[in-house]
Amino acid sequence: MGDTHSIRTNTCFEKRINITDLRMLGLYEKFAALGWEEVLGFRGNESGEVYLKSVTEWLSTLTKDDGNDPPRTVTLTGKVNGKPATMSLDSLSQIAKLDSKGDNFYTYIKEKDYFSDPKDIVAENVMFSELFLLEKGVTLKRDNLKPLVRVLLSLVLSNVAPRLGDMMGIRKWELLVLYALMTGQIHLSFRQLVMLHIWQSRNKRQKKLIPHARLISVFLRQQRVVPISEKAFQKPHATWSIAETCDGDRVTYMKTKFWIKIKFGDGAKLKVLQWGKQPPSRGEMDDLDSSDEEVLRLRREAGLQVREVGGEQPPLRGRFQRFIKLLKITQSI
Repeated sequence: MGDTHSIRTNTCFEKRINITDLRMLGLYEKFAALGWEEVLGFRGNESGEVYLKSVTEWLSTLTKDDGNDPPRTVTLTGKVNGKPATMSLDSLSQIAKLDSKGDNFYTYIKEKDYFSDPKDIVAENVMFSELFLLEKGVTLKRDNLKPLVRVLLSLVLSNVAPRLGDMMGIRKWELLVLYALMTGQIHLSFRQLVMLHIWQSRNKRQKKLIPHARLISVFLRQQRVVPISEKAFQKPHATWSIAETCDGDRVTYMKTKFWIKIKFGDGAKLKVLQWGKQPPSRGEMDDLDSSDEEVLRLRREAGLQVREVGGEQPPLRGRFQRFIKLLKITQSI
């Protein structure tokens, strides 16, 4: 599957997730509704060790068996040092409770429907209205998604449906995962998603991507096929957080007294109340952000002019005098 450097470059290592940030966004409950709580807490080896040589060897020898009732009975078998290791829904359950709901809760979908024709599972217009800013169109671009969905997509791409490459584009199957999380209307099995993405990566022509590296490493250790002599690759955990999601030239992140505010390059905005904070009470101002509605309300109550979109501003001298008046009022609150 390539030299050591290219293997590490093309490997998706699951991130540690900042649960507080996830709760702030109201997304933790959406994962819990699908029974994916332990997905959020899964870190593989706490020290960051990944048995990358065994992982790549297992993937390079992978075969699939549909069983007698696919897709529920699909298994993936590969070999490490000549020893077979078979991944199934049951073997993944032995690692962690990755799907905490009862087995009948989940919808097991066909590989073709997931990767190529998700519209056969959920109507496109239904998914689009839930996920996209419809006035911008439904081209498969991240900037056309609703702001909260964009943030969720970054987590999906690292820990749920991992891939590398063009992060500004969206793949069809990612819409299905996003829709399942945002609405809870379709109960996808995380264990099945893991196996779908592992098999897809094995079945690609160039076979470069290695998804779920930490999970596969733990699985192979549990199957007792990793050679004692293999030295683990040390890969410290990166952390998924709101701030990390905004680490880019096209996204602005601001933390004020009460809020976390995100402004995307296309002008879309997301405003989230900080965890443990109450919204500003009447008369209380978030003085770190003059764009807050609370600031505008105080200006109106003070009899100061508030510029509306397209409106004219008062003369400069008048604006300065009004600013001094507002400053005195806010200092007395």
